[in-house]
Amino acid sequence: MTPPPGPLTSKPAFPIRQSDEHRLSRRQFACALGLTTVAGLAVSKLQPWSAAFAHPVKEPFALGKTHDLPVGGHKLFRFPDTHHPGILIRLEENRFVAYDQRCTHLMCPVLFNADTRQLLCPCHKGSFSADDG
Repeated sequence: MTPPPGPLTSKPAFPIRQSDEHRLSRRQFACALGLTTVAGLAVSKLQPWSAAFAHPVKEPFALGKTHDLPVGGHKLFRFPDTHHPGILIRLEENRFVAYDQRCTHLMCPVLFNADTRQLLCPCHKGSFSADDG
């Protein structure tokens, strides 16, 4: 049986001095520097993705007259450019909602079903409520 480290053995009971416990070794410093660098690069690469989902409307644009779209009807549009499809839905007489027409799962175009008031994704058979997305 091996006795516990202490004054009777050749190993000290506490191999690290209390004054040295907050110091970093070169290996620990290099590891922390490397992880910080990788994290910074990852964030910088993700920043364009986050900007792609935020499209503030700077000026109004017209999609047509309100009486042209019946209650339960929908209209497809593209905003802010031709690469971003949208869908405008008239749920009630004075209630319109607009969504990105791409499914959040696989980016497939969603279709509006007026009977169930749902947006349906044909790619993965998903459905989203037209009332709140």
